[in-house]
Amino acid sequence: MGCGPLSGLRRVLLGSWPPEVTAIHSVANHAHVALRFWRGTLLNTDTDKAGVVASRRGRARWLAAVATTAITASWAVACAAGGGRVISFYTPAADSATFAAIARNCTDQLGGRFRIQQVSLPKSADDQRLQLARRLTGNDRTLDVMGLDVMWTAEFADAGWVLPLSDDPAGRAEADATTDTLPGPLATATWKHKLYAAPLTSNTQLLWYRADLMDKPPATWTDMVAEATRLHAAGGPSWIAVQAKQYEGLVVWFNTLLVSAGGEVLSGDGRTVTLTDTPAHRAATVTALQILKSVATAPGADPSITQTDESTARLALEQGKAALEVNYPYVLRSILENAVKGGVPFLPLNTRPDLASSINSVGMFAPTGDQFRVAYDASKKVLGFAPYPAVVSGRPARVTIGGLNLAVAKTTRHKAEAFEAIRCLRNIHNQKHISIEGGLSPVRTSLYSDPQFQEQYPQYAIIRQQLTTAAVRPVTPLYQAVSTRISATLAPITKIDPERTAGELTEQVQKAIDGRGLIP
Repeated sequence: MGCGPLSGLRRVLLGSWPPEVTAIHSVANHAHVALRFWRGTLLNTDTDKAGVVASRRGRARWLAAVATTAITASWAVACAAGGGRVISFYTPAADSATFAAIARNCTDQLGGRFRIQQVSLPKSADDQRLQLARRLTGNDRTLDVMGLDVMWTAEFADAGWVLPLSDDPAGRAEADATTDTLPGPLATATWKHKLYAAPLTSNTQLLWYRADLMDKPPATWTDMVAEATRLHAAGGPSWIAVQAKQYEGLVVWFNTLLVSAGGEVLSGDGRTVTLTDTPAHRAATVTALQILKSVATAPGADPSITQTDESTARLALEQGKAALEVNYPYVLRSILENAVKGGVPFLPLNTRPDLASSINSVGMFAPTGDQFRVAYDASKKVLGFAPYPAVVSGRPARVTIGGLNLAVAKTTRHKAEAFEAIRCLRNIHNQKHISIEGGLSPVRTSLYSDPQFQEQYPQYAIIRQQLTTAAVRPVTPLYQAVSTRISATLAPITKIDPERTAGELTEQVQKAIDGRGLIP
């Protein structure tokens, strides 16, 4: 039986799916797992601040969409298997073209022994996580290599959904994951002192600032607020662009401030709440909260700060409303692209004939090496970047990192090939591709010394240093519940009372660890 649309319909109607796909049925049979997610143990997308669960009708539509995506993906892998052994490589929908390209690179390098097939997960991180978890619980045998957000490692490892790297039949996975890999990303792949994944990409925020409006960048958050206050008094752009709405970005900001102040949300055991357990920890928590409040209430602050995320922060700087921004490395290429298109008033690169052809036929910024240098050199007069602002003067910030880790599903039928695929997907050649062509920060230390990489990433030295000394998010299988309670307690940041909120955070995180109550 073939894999065309009619044969696919015939399979649905007659139930004659090949073995690779029949595992999907068991996913549907695990309704109790779905209920566990919806009650907040593992997912809380559909609960509002009052803990009211979304309508059954909306939930049914959502569940149907996830099931359709899962069946479609498994069908695609099963059909591909007709042409030889295929190793599935599940990644977020964002950057799927980049991940598909490195999958093709590896397929070519493998000389036909097996093929790596990139498969896109949903766009939403919550939906990605839920789909993978359901399919693993349902014993889906089509899962091989999974791209996991760095915050999921502990949860998936603790649940037994991923294989430890020590299970590699070739005995090479652990050495490959640790050799030439930056310490920060490597820490996100570990649970209970054991490696369960291999880092593929990482990310860290920098300070971006208007170089034409200040002599030097602020070094601390106290300096940031003082500079914004000065600019406001002078009638200039005074916003500090941040990520402060009630979502994961707010947790990342808070965690960076907290760890930089000497605190942490949880101890190393992943269960003991350490926000206020000692005077030193309480002081660190209060300091982090004071910074959030001071940025939100500074003279001339963004009036919509409680609704901000990475995109609004980027646009605030590009549109001339913000003079300071904390955000990821993609800010540079974004501002250059929009400047060439005429969207950045203080950087009119659209008047440069030599840059006109840097916008390709589909409207994307695709400069030659010379055009990138010209655009970047022109931007230096008005745009600068610097290390993330410190909390304590003289002590560099420890910035919370993001990224993607590669793990082998416990349900794989091709364990040896899956581990070999991971080694190839993160080799230096593919690391170079995902960084230069895909714009994603690599995890291989040696690549930061590559001249071609350095030219495309003029911030490389800061990125490398911050990924070396990075902070990680609280390491716990219950991270999703912890994160949701933190963001709900912090928002809106304009209403924070540092001393009171410190106690509320402790109470809410403890509830998450204990599994008590509905997620806010």
